[in-house]
Amino acid sequence: MTFRILSLDGGGTWALIQVKALQKLYGAEARGLDVLARFDLVAANSGGAIVLGGLLAGMTLGELLALFESRKTRRAIFHDVDDIADPVREAEKLLGIGARFSTKAKLKAIRNVLGPLGDVTLDALQAAIPGTPLPRILIPAFDYDLHRATLFRSDLASLSTGGQSDSAPTLADAIHASSTAPVHYFDAPATVVYGKPPQKRRFWDGAIGGYDNPVLAAVIEACGNATRYQSPLDALQILSIGTGGTHLPLAGGHPAQWPVLVARQQKPGAIRDAELIATSILDDPPDAATFDTYVLLGQSLVRAEARKAMRNSRFVRMNPMLQPSLDHTTQTWVLTGSDAGPVLTQKEFKWLLKRDLAALAQRDVERIGKLCESWFAGNIANQPIIANADLECVLGHATFADALHAWEGLCGEKAVGG
Repeated sequence: MTFRILSLDGGGTWALIQVKALQKLYGAEARGLDVLARFDLVAANSGGAIVLGGLLAGMTLGELLALFESRKTRRAIFHDVDDIADPVREAEKLLGIGARFSTKAKLKAIRNVLGPLGDVTLDALQAAIPGTPLPRILIPAFDYDLHRATLFRSDLASLSTGGQSDSAPTLADAIHASSTAPVHYFDAPATVVYGKPPQKRRFWDGAIGGYDNPVLAAVIEACGNATRYQSPLDALQILSIGTGGTHLPLAGGHPAQWPVLVARQQKPGAIRDAELIATSILDDPPDAATFDTYVLLGQSLVRAEARKAMRNSRFVRMNPMLQPSLDHTTQTWVLTGSDAGPVLTQKEFKWLLKRDLAALAQRDVERIGKLCESWFAGNIANQPIIANADLECVLGHATFADALHAWEGLCGEKAVGG
């Protein structure tokens, strides 16, 4: 007996990495519904929720990637706020802070992508898509007014809610709520009307509640409904796909090939700290969720046992990491690449480190694509469960190929994407 979970991180435009990874597994011509039919539960936040929407809408993985690579679509989702004379907004612009994009326009763009399916409530999706078994859906958001995380579910009888949920939002509204990143991105929380009686609710991105990587929420959902879903802990098989991460050593230790390969302490200040907090939702939660999930599954942290167990691990994390490696001969931080030199230029690496969710320029989308291809080739590290002080993988799958082979062995299905 197995119960398979697919978890998709948030990440805006960077979610194209997830589509490319799925293509490696199932091929560009695989239909989204056929991919979803392989899983029993899917949890997806923000950009990952948009990927989930495309899968539910029946797009092929090739069509879904083209959606992310379309400048028109990117500009529709990240639509500039109306240029209205507003003293506060003008002051924010001068200080380099404040919202850049229209929340209202994003909802319209999401609805255009989903078509009629966007108006279907989560609990009615299976009835709206007959003939294909759908997994249970879990989409996180953060309630702006109640100051607490919210998990939108397709299963209204889930025991995680006490079995008392009376309604679910539409697919478009759930994705919209989950993908409305605050402060530095969108100009207002997403407004969603649902419930019995219907109420107007407001939400920020699910990452605010610690669910940028929703894998732990998915595991808890499965465990909480173990009898109903036939999903005991030892039956879980989990594929968690990220949208890129960063891990730099602190300057002052080993010398670096490039200045951008090490982190430098910055002088605290109100403006810098506000931006740091606004973007921190992408940082620690993914690392914590990965480690916590591994431990929750009861897998060993004893190094010798754990490394052996990883070959048959029930948890596979796929996520490219922007980080240097330590050349032990020269004791220098370097960016590992091919024999011809580093796989990314210093300028490309510096831009990628910003992790801007709203990558709009075609050049920037191509940089994310190059990062992804370098990850596939083994020149960019895969996120470990535990790394040592030299940023080497101590526990986990060190490369994309390792993670891919682990998932193949776990599900008994050969990857077809090359």
